[in-house]
This record gives sequence, structure tokens and C-alpha cells, in this order.
Amino acid sequence: MKHGQNVILAIDEGTSGTRSAVVSADGLVRFLEYHPLRVESLQHGVTEQNADDILKATLEVCRKTIAQAQQDNLHIVALSIATQRSTSVLWDSKTGKSLVPAMVWQDARYADILHTLADEWDSRLLQHTGRPVGIRSPYLWAAKHIQETLVVAEAFKANRLKFGTIDSWLLWNLSQEGHCVTTPTNATSAGAYSLREHRYYTPWLEALSFPLSLLPELKDDLDDLGTTRQDLLGI
Repeated sequence: MKHGQNVILAIDEGTSGTRSAVVSADGLVRFLEYHPLRVESLQHGVTEQNADDILKATLEVCRKTIAQAQQDNLHIVALSIATQRSTSVLWDSKTGKSLVPAMVWQDARYADILHTLADEWDSRLLQHTGRPVGIRSPYLWAAKHIQETLVVAEAFKANRLKFGTIDSWLLWNLSQEGHCVTTPTNATSAGAYSLREHRYYTPWLEALSFPLSLLPELKDDLDDLGTTRQDLLGI
């Protein structure tokens, strides 16, 4: 990379760790930073992570990469995010903190409930979303917390509750606009995205008792998703 060159700050939010680096137009990667992430499975079928720790680790690696890029006079002109997709977060928009451990994409705690819905819903879901009922649903997980977890129920009642996959969580925290958004790439993995119509398949969400008001706004992957917060990243 040449001094003064434009680069993209890339975040790779994996399950076992988070990475950041800068990437130039010719595909060259520099200043790769890594921080491991903890995954917990305290009971059978349950797989969780601390979303606040994910954000903290992301900021740590990004700041290190940014500092090195600035030393080499590289100009960061955009930020890109790749994530573990259907891992999901519930957070309080007033405090900015997650309310319960994030449900990791490997989680299968509701497999039995979902199995009972498969006969009725598999064919419909395959037609609309390209996926059967499966063994996990972020939407069922969120609905259960609203019903059963006091802090989540209170935040929902006060209109402070936010829901989204890791991309939504990071974009809400890292952008000045603070919008709760997602894209087809991530919404598809959560199991309620209508492939032909670029919208949520709401009959399935209603069957799971998921409040439609909590759905992240659907954007295209190449849309303008916000401007980074200078107070967090310095850019």
C-alpha cells in the first residue's frame, strides 16, 4: 500500500474472535488485529455470548488498526462488516447495553418447540424464505424473553427495546445515526426474509408471537448504512 492511499476498514465478527484490518482496492490486507471471544454453553442446547464484550473487542481491534493505518498515512474511506449472521441481541436503547446474553447461531434450546411447528410451516417457509423451520429461531428467542424476562419485558413496554443480529448491534453502536438496520445477507440467516419480495415474511413472525415493531429496517448490503461515530473510532 502506498502512502496516501484510500483503504476500507474491514471488521470480521466471527464466533470465536473478532478481527479488523484495512484493505486496499487491489485486495492487499494490512494491520490485521485479532481478539478472541468467549462462547458459553452452560446447559444442553444453549449457546451464548456477551454482546457488550463483542462490541468492546471490536472497538479494541479497530482502534489498533486505525492507529497503524494513520501512521502510514492511509485514508480510511469506508467501513465494512462481516458477521456470524444469525447470532442475535436484545438491548436497551436508553442505556445502550445488552439485556440478556446473545443467542449464538449454534443455539438449539427451542428445537423441540420448532419441531412441533415443522409439519405446518416447513413447506410455506421453503417457498417464501428458502429455509425450513430448523432448530433455531432468533425471533422465537426474542419473543420468549419478552414474555419471561422482566428487564426485557420492561424495556419493550417502555419502547426502549431493540432487537437484531450482530450486524444490527454493531451498526447501531458504531454509527452516528443509531438506526436499527439489517440486510438480506443477515436477515436470510434468521429465517424470516422473503427472498422474492425484499421484506419480512410476517405470517411466520406472528406465529412465533414476535412483535413486528421490533424488526430491524431492511436495507440493501450496498446502501449507505450510516456514518461512523468519531467519539468511538476517531474517524
